[in-house]
Amino acid sequence: MDIFVSLVNGKIFQEWVGEAMLAANQPQ
Repeated sequence: MDIFVSLVNGKIFQEWVGEAMLAANQPQ
C-alpha cells in the first residue's frame, strides 16, 4: 500500500512540476 501511495504521489508531483515549468517558461 505504501508503494502504491508513493507512486501516486510521485505522479502528482511530476505533473505539478511540469505545470510549474510550463508556467515559468511563459512570459508574464
